[in-house]
Amino acid sequence: MMKRLVSSNLFINILSIVLLLVIWQICYVIANESLVFPSLSSLGNAAVKTLTTEKFWQTYYYTIETLCEAWIISVALCGITVCLCLVLPYFRLIFTRWCDFFMPLPSFATVPFFSLFFGLHKTTMILVMVYSVYWFSCYQALGIFDTAKQGWSKHIKNLRWGVLKSVFLVYIPAATPSLMSLNATSWTYIWRTLITLEIAY
Repeated sequence: MMKRLVSSNLFINILSIVLLLVIWQICYVIANESLVFPSLSSLGNAAVKTLTTEKFWQTYYYTIETLCEAWIISVALCGITVCLCLVLPYFRLIFTRWCDFFMPLPSFATVPFFSLFFGLHKTTMILVMVYSVYWFSCYQALGIFDTAKQGWSKHIKNLRWGVLKSVFLVYIPAATPSLMSLNATSWTYIWRTLITLEIAY
C-alpha cells in the first residue's frame, strides 16, 4: 500500500509542489529581499486578492480565447497542408524545403514583420502563435503518416484503393494516437509562445 502511494502521480505532484514552496521560503529567508522573493504568506494573500477580482477573470478568458483560436487555426492549416502533401508528391518536396527554411527561425523574430501589417494587437499574436507550431507540426505529421504507410502500404495495394480513400480510411485512423500526442505538444508550444508575447506586450 505504501509503495503504491509513493509511486502514484498524485503523491509525486504534491511532493514536488511542497518542495518548491519550501525552497522558495528558504530563498526568502536567505535573500531577505521581499521584492525578489516575497514570503509565502504574501504570495497567498496576493493570489486570493487577484482571484477575487473581475479583471483577472476577464484577462484569463481573453487569454484562453486567444490560445484556442490560434490552436484551432494551426490544426486546420496543418491538416490541409498534410493532406495536400500526401496527395501531391511534388508539393510535398517543395513544402519540406520550406520547413527546412522556416523551422529554425524563432517565432518571436516574426513579431516585427506581422506588426507592420496588423499592428500590435490580437491578430499579430495569433499569427505568431500559429507560426510557432505550424512548420514543426506539419513536418512531424508527415513523418507520422510515413510510418503508417510503411505498415499499411501492402494492404492498400491489395485493396487497390486510391490515394484519398487510403488517407481517410486507413492512414488517418492508423496515425490518430500519434497525431493526438502531436496536438498536445503543439498546444504546449502555443501556450509558451502566448506567455512570451503577453510578457513582451
